[in-house]
Amino acid sequence: MPAAGWVELAHDSRDVSVLTTLECGRGSSAQKRLDARLGYSVVLLRGYDFRGIAAGNAVGRSGAALLMRGHGFSIAALFAVCGYLRQSSPTVAFTDFGGIAKTAPFLGYAFGMAAFASIGLPGFPTFAGALMVFFGAFRSAPRPGLPRFSAIQIPVLRG
Repeated sequence: MPAAGWVELAHDSRDVSVLTTLECGRGSSAQKRLDARLGYSVVLLRGYDFRGIAAGNAVGRSGAALLMRGHGFSIAALFAVCGYLRQSSPTVAFTDFGGIAKTAPFLGYAFGMAAFASIGLPGFPTFAGALMVFFGAFRSAPRPGLPRFSAIQIPVLRG
């Protein structure tokens, strides 16, 4: 692909990454069931992956790879807990989950650790991956320390 084509693809990927992250974050917070919220969170973090790849440097791409791997393990654990809850209860609605940690403390612990890993709490690989994507995005800016924003991103970020 010619260099000009790669630059256009990077700009389009950056736009898609911001829109994906914002829309899936909004959609995820509106969900009333655990499996739907987990599904939206998977797509939400693909926006960060797009941004890391679109940065076009080794830091951003490495961060995207680390983020994909870390989030893959954590979301697999969360879906496993969700599957167990689906088998043991008739629904996975949030309103029906009161007191599960009292009856199944290991399940609560496993869900908590996987959720912390999924949101990128420091000490988990998703934190390091997201930080590398962030640094890679700033490193690809036209002036160091200034992020690149497009005409689509500015109105979306302003709300």
